[in-house]
Amino acid sequence: MEYWNSTKDQTGTGRPVDALIMPVAPFAAARREQFNYYGYSMIINVLDYTACTVPVTNSNQNTDTASGDFKPVSELDQGIMAAYDPALYDGAHVAVQIVGRKLQEEKILAIAEHIGQAIRSD
Repeated sequence: MEYWNSTKDQTGTGRPVDALIMPVAPFAAARREQFNYYGYSMIINVLDYTACTVPVTNSNQNTDTASGDFKPVSELDQGIMAAYDPALYDGAHVAVQIVGRKLQEEKILAIAEHIGQAIRSD
């Protein structure tokens, strides 16, 4: 919370940022019995922050290919990349989560709606 409050020194308004935009998971969509990393969403739940998921795009097997120069930082990282199949994930939703402070549900829903409209206007 101290870091979040310190963002007021870097905003043009002098107020801390209202929300964070973060990944939901390290993959496009959860596959049955293969959702093995909860870090992006678990920490938000543990801290009891407000969060809302917003779909931003769909996976495309022609553009979302596995990187040939990928270097895993852990066994978990390697396992997640090994499970990636561009053809299997083709068309799957890709989303981000909008995260806010405790008891900021209305604000986060408004921000999520604004982000969703901005994405759809492209």
